[in-house]
Amino acid sequence: MGDSESTTDAIMRKLAQKQISKRGGKAPPSELPTPPSKERTALSSVSSSLFKTSSKTTSTTSVKHPTIKTSTPPSSTTSTHSIDLSPILDKIDQQTSIILAQIQTNSTKKETHAIISKINNLKSVAERNHESIAQSIETSKLDRSLFSSKNMFGNNMFSHAFHAVNKKREHMLDRFSQFFFALGCWVERKPKITIFLCLILTIMGASGCAHLKMESEALYLWIPTSSPTYKDFEYIRDTFGEQTRSEIFVLDKPEFENEIGTIFDHETIVAMIDFHEEVTSNYKTTSGVGFGELCFAPPTAQATSKKKCAFSNFLSLWEYNRTQVPLSSESILAQVNAFAQLLPPAVTFGGVLRDESSGLIVAATSARVQYQIGSSDIPQANEWEQVVLDKTHPQTGDYASSSTLRVRRMVKRSIDDEIVRLVSGDAPLFALAILAIVGWLSVTFGKANKVESRFLVAWAVLIEILFCLAFAFGMLGFLGIPVSSINAMSPFIVAGVSVDDMIVIEDFYNKAGKAGVSMDGERMGNAMKAAGVAITITSITSMVAFLSGGLLDMPGASSFCMCCFFAFLMDFVLNITMFPALLALDERRIARRGHFLCPSCITVPPVDEPLILEEAVRSRSSTFTPNNFAAIKEEAGLFEQFMGKFGRAVVHPLSQTFGIIFFLLLASYMAVSSKDAVVGIAIKDVVPDDSYIVDFFDFMGEHWSGDNTNALQVILKNVNWGDEATVNKTMVYFAELEKFDNVKGEIGTFEGHWYEHYRRYLLGAGADVYDDFDAHLDDFFKVAGNERWLLDVECETDGAGSCVGVRSSRFMAWSQMAISMTSGEIEEVWIGLNAAGDKFGVDGMVYAEEFVYAAADANMYSYIISNLGMTLGFVLLIMFVFTDNSCTGGACQ
Repeated sequence: MGDSESTTDAIMRKLAQKQISKRGGKAPPSELPTPPSKERTALSSVSSSLFKTSSKTTSTTSVKHPTIKTSTPPSSTTSTHSIDLSPILDKIDQQTSIILAQIQTNSTKKETHAIISKINNLKSVAERNHESIAQSIETSKLDRSLFSSKNMFGNNMFSHAFHAVNKKREHMLDRFSQFFFALGCWVERKPKITIFLCLILTIMGASGCAHLKMESEALYLWIPTSSPTYKDFEYIRDTFGEQTRSEIFVLDKPEFENEIGTIFDHETIVAMIDFHEEVTSNYKTTSGVGFGELCFAPPTAQATSKKKCAFSNFLSLWEYNRTQVPLSSESILAQVNAFAQLLPPAVTFGGVLRDESSGLIVAATSARVQYQIGSSDIPQANEWEQVVLDKTHPQTGDYASSSTLRVRRMVKRSIDDEIVRLVSGDAPLFALAILAIVGWLSVTFGKANKVESRFLVAWAVLIEILFCLAFAFGMLGFLGIPVSSINAMSPFIVAGVSVDDMIVIEDFYNKAGKAGVSMDGERMGNAMKAAGVAITITSITSMVAFLSGGLLDMPGASSFCMCCFFAFLMDFVLNITMFPALLALDERRIARRGHFLCPSCITVPPVDEPLILEEAVRSRSSTFTPNNFAAIKEEAGLFEQFMGKFGRAVVHPLSQTFGIIFFLLLASYMAVSSKDAVVGIAIKDVVPDDSYIVDFFDFMGEHWSGDNTNALQVILKNVNWGDEATVNKTMVYFAELEKFDNVKGEIGTFEGHWYEHYRRYLLGAGADVYDDFDAHLDDFFKVAGNERWLLDVECETDGAGSCVGVRSSRFMAWSQMAISMTSGEIEEVWIGLNAAGDKFGVDGMVYAEEFVYAAADANMYSYIISNLGMTLGFVLLIMFVFTDNSCTGGACQ
């Protein structure tokens, strides 16, 4: 027996030395040990049975126990020897008999059963982990020269470096643990001051909400600011003036719901002109602001001139005057066909029907009219647009009962309004989900009685979420980051993480209390010491992930990610300060037996109740005592049995190998398949199903099917318009652009372009179109009606502000893209059009709004991959720093 005991002592001594060496020569602390590794689990189970035996002795029956065989290292002899675990397990049996004798007289049957189960688990640990102990012994006897040899590919140098890094990491983790211990002690001693400081911090951060800026323009939200197409957009915006807000109306006749007809009759055209009069003259806000005050107008050279709104549609054929509309449909069709020679019909008319022989338009089911208002006064523009929406509402508006005209509309604010309506409509469901989470916490926190229930603490999660959101949006305001409707999704992400951290802290706090730690600050200190690092890891990884997303140059996504980053940051601060303070206050209530709903007004008297075992209340694995899957016996509950079997299955070598291979294959398959993912989302999919926008686009898709026609802008820079050869080359360049299938009509559209009109002006004045080009520019723009061309010209000015040259200019055309075209195909059109400019040596660009969105969608995959790579890099670094990288096999010794 003596030899066996000396062998056992050697086992425990070597394992203890190994654990001490892993901690840099420091013995492990006694309070709140971290979850043990396999060797420490086996040692704790064995040592607890060896050194806690009573002085009393009881005879036991000798049982044949397994032994473990270890072979000597390769450098030693090849003989093997066995280590007998019988003395260890015999002492456990002896301890069992002693404790049974002590508890038979003063314990309940349920308590006795639980204690026996725990003692049997000690034996199970020793039996099931004998291989782990053997491996530890085998490792401790390995020839260190094997690892210190410089012949192992420089392994010695790597081992020392890794060991040094690991010691730094462990030192840092010790400092973290000390910090959280001190913080927990301070919070538990001064909970009210802690809550007050959290409130002050929240108010300071939330004060930035006064500077928040809402943004609904898609160009400013979802386009990467570094993309070439966005740079083109910025140049055009900064050079040729403010961007406009488009108000689009589709007009048709109600009778077309059941039969095919035409809008080209006197009655319908007159009704459309009356509608035009209502929009431009009669629809006004409560302060009397109408279209005339908000409309987009070209700059004027004469300060006394009256503002003239810039709009043009097919109703200009009759000068927007109902008295000039012909009575016969034939005359109207003749005028429309003449108009169609200048402007592609698809821009204006839907459901066009042509004569098969002549190709002339004979009918159309609908017409599209568009108005532009300036974007300088956004609040007034939003109010006027709301008036227009109300006046043209399909059920309650002015044309709801009209038999002549039906109006479908989409204004600038439409999409954002409908998204907000969608989110607000689902808000009760989101609120119900959060309330369900909080309700579950209120049931599981504490115990199910009038005193120990933590009902009010659970509901504090709502306050914490509000504090986090107020702080996050306030920080966005301070930083000048615009917010959009997608930011409304952040509360639900924050709620999930916040609740998870609360559960961890509350669990460790309960376990600290069950371990007998006092409430003088030590209890919360020990709980935060055990839970702090875990919470820090989860919080930092989440914050890093969202911060990397915040670094994207896509403002909408960046705003959402930064909002979540600040919310997670505040959530981490509140979870390690305010929530522990609330727990400490609640524990004081429990100590004075205050009612869980009204602690200040109801005191619950003590009641003699039978002792309820911890296992009957909850069955959570504790960090304060060893826990091992092998220790879970059949006496445990179904959940514990399942987790025990599942844990043993997961750590099996075959399971580990299969899991690694499976997830590597799955990740590879998903990475390859992601290239085929459809980028972008239809507008109809982000608004409510009953939205008028859905009806608008459904109608457009039915009557304007096939092609999508939009404005195309050709920008020229630094052109010497006084040089004949340069001008001729520019005109050839225009002709080259007009050959593209996606360019419809001539450069300049049906109104012509500024250079064409200026050339006519010079010829009419008897001037030379080349030599006198700069001399007459200022006079040309001062002529009534010509000031509109200042929208397309950036002048070089002299000291008096007169236009004496052209720095850059714009020429309008029409682009036509098939609705079925993908983002990549549209991007190829953009590349081809700009390549034509390179061919002729033109300094400029070809721009259309669809090019901006197409380029962003086409490059979305690369943006996602780059962001994902950066995020994974940071997360791996965090995991390396905070997770256990202890060396095995003496390689780092």
